[in-house]
Amino acid sequence: MTLHLTVNHATDSILAVTTCDSFLWHGITYFESTFTPTFDTVNAVGCDSTVILHLTINHSSDSILAVTACDSFLWHGTTYFESTFTPTFDTVNAMGCDSTVTLHLTVNHSSDSILAVTACDSFLWHGTTYFESTFTPTFDTVNAVGCDSIVTLHLTINHSSDSILIVTACDSFLWHGITYYESTFTPTFDTVNAIGCDSTVNLHLTIRFSTDTTFTATVVENELPYHINDTISFMDEGDYTVVIPNAAGCDSTINLTLVVSNNVTASAYDTICETELPFTWNNVTFHTTGDSSATVTLTAVSGADSVLTMHLHVDTVVRVNADASVCFGDTYDSLGFLAVITADTLLTDTVPSLLTGCDSITTVSVTMLSPTASTVTIDTCDSFTWINGVIYTSSTDTPTVVLSNAVGCDSTVTLHLTIRHSSDSIETITACDSAVWHGKVFYESTDTATFHTLNAVGCDSLVTLHLTVNHSSDSIETIIACDSAVWHGITYYESTNTVTFDTINAAGCDSTVILHLTINHSKDSIETVIACDSAVWNGMVFHESTDTATYHTFTTAGCDSVVTLNLTVKNKTYGTDTQEACDSYTWIDSVTYTESNNTATYTIAGGNAQGCDSVVTLHLTVNHSTTGDTTAVACDRFTWHGTEYTTSGDYEKHYTNA
Repeated sequence: MTLHLTVNHATDSILAVTTCDSFLWHGITYFESTFTPTFDTVNAVGCDSTVILHLTINHSSDSILAVTACDSFLWHGTTYFESTFTPTFDTVNAMGCDSTVTLHLTVNHSSDSILAVTACDSFLWHGTTYFESTFTPTFDTVNAVGCDSIVTLHLTINHSSDSILIVTACDSFLWHGITYYESTFTPTFDTVNAIGCDSTVNLHLTIRFSTDTTFTATVVENELPYHINDTISFMDEGDYTVVIPNAAGCDSTINLTLVVSNNVTASAYDTICETELPFTWNNVTFHTTGDSSATVTLTAVSGADSVLTMHLHVDTVVRVNADASVCFGDTYDSLGFLAVITADTLLTDTVPSLLTGCDSITTVSVTMLSPTASTVTIDTCDSFTWINGVIYTSSTDTPTVVLSNAVGCDSTVTLHLTIRHSSDSIETITACDSAVWHGKVFYESTDTATFHTLNAVGCDSLVTLHLTVNHSSDSIETIIACDSAVWHGITYYESTNTVTFDTINAAGCDSTVILHLTINHSKDSIETVIACDSAVWNGMVFHESTDTATYHTFTTAGCDSVVTLNLTVKNKTYGTDTQEACDSYTWIDSVTYTESNNTATYTIAGGNAQGCDSVVTLHLTVNHSTTGDTTAVACDRFTWHGTEYTTSGDYEKHYTNA
């Protein structure tokens, strides 16, 4: 006999699925990756099929993007002007699952400030020297929170001053610790004027000198008293010293030796004004100015001769004009005047010469100088040492000192002091890849860099940088999808490894994600089933042929697979196995027949041409050897006449009868 055998095989397959958060498979929901679930079904050739699920569960993620910005921050189309911790953005994480990013935004603000400065003569500010008051210069810097800061300079320039102090003194003058004995116009003294700037006072000093005169006068008794001037006279012989003002207004010391004698030989000295010429003395007439002398001999009533010599000095009329300045309430005491000055005054006096009786007209124009009161406004940093030697470390409006002003009067200066303080601060910056801070580029995090600047009140500010440098990243997002995939708004239908998307990573820096996309395709297939009498397919029992039943499953790549059942339901068949054998015949029922037989039957499972049971009735003629053909379809293996076959083929078997 010849066996026509078709052997179909059972199959094992792997369904690889990558999904997010959970996966429903044959009624069971999985939340974690697994490689163990199996599902038993029937393959396309009707044999057992075991599908093993290789499931990768990726998870959605929530993250926080911490950002520090100045004034505003643009994030996914929305501009934020204030700090906030609530905005969110839905995207896809590196594993292709939902990712919700929450923005933790700190918005620091730029600032404008005014630096008020009062300086003398000039002020250097950021490389520019200013010589006049101004309120317009600006300087762009960075404030304590790392944002733009515009500082406007409000500058008041006060100016140093030079003044002249005019002084007339006798013999010497003490000025700021130095005694001067000669007239001079060169000494100077540096002080501070009413507005707190340098003031140079130049001394214009005129020194007038006292005089000493010594002479001897001889008179007779009847000529006593002897007169020095209208108010000073002497009655007795002796040595006398008299101090009177001279023509220059300084002390004049006269040392007189007076001799009284009966016979008088005397020299007389006289000084007259030229307006008194001609001058007659004892019948001697003098006509010329200057010095001249004449001698006469006189006989007194008592008979005593007096030889008199006149030494005459004729002076021109002396006119003294002077200007003086006196502070309000002070006493002017000079050139014979003594007056308390409360207003501008013109002082005039006619003074007789103490020696000649000539008038000297002295006129002094006294200008009243006023004391001053002023305020020095100082705006400085940390501390200030004033002209009183005190170091101030905090603002005050009370200290005063009394100085000499530019005209030599009292100047009461009150200090209005504003002390602003230097500061130390920390500037926290979070940047991507690198940060430029005050001209220097940093590529790594640091908390040691410092920068010296001016703080909001214009004082030294030491800013320490606390820098966190986060780095941009490149990543690959691997997606396995069925038929198509939507990635950042674009639908892809084919696999690709070149598409990129620029986003922000968890550290807030640029992140370029490269898409590695594998597109597997859904599959529609037809499963042809031939069954006998009825068929069970995916839990459903069919008794009739059909080509409309479908079943949704997954391909090995995890995509939808719609299998349509092409079912042919066939019935059992009945046939006759007519055999001729020599002597004996062992039939498929394993019975050895030695006689002809027409009644024996045997049911062959799937044995008919349609694969259904075939009930065979043996029509056996036992005589000579016979041959026959058998056609069989089996799964995995088939036993025929005691031999097991596992592969399809045509096999012959020879029987020999008894």
